Amino acid sequence: EKKIYIPLPDAQARRRILEIHLREKGHKIEVTYEELIAKTEGYSGREIEQLCREAINIMISGMNPDISKVVDEGKQATEGYKIKVRPLSRTDFEKALSTIIPQTIQADLERFKKWES
Repeated sequence: EKKIYIPLPDAQARRRILEIHLREKGHKIEVTYEELIAKTEGYSGREIEQLCREAINIMISGMNPDISKVVDEGKQATEGYKIKVRPLSRTDFEKALSTIIPQTIQADLERFKKWES
């Protein structure tokens, strides 16, 4: 059995993960990547992905409060519906950050580093 320790992403890796899930998917942001990089220290790549998804969902539901009603009306109603979007705001990310929190604690990191040696 092999053990491989993959550390949490550093600032450069977090930037790239954020860019993949935001800019490369066409989302504009009203905060800087530097702010998001600082706020995601201690997050895994998967948690950063979840954070981006949650911020996008918050924005989409805020811009389209009637979307669930449209979906309930059936396929024909959804085909004519145009989803409204806007740049992701600081508030979107703050709400997402309150929901998506890092699961790896310092004790886990120390244990994983011991595996490596």
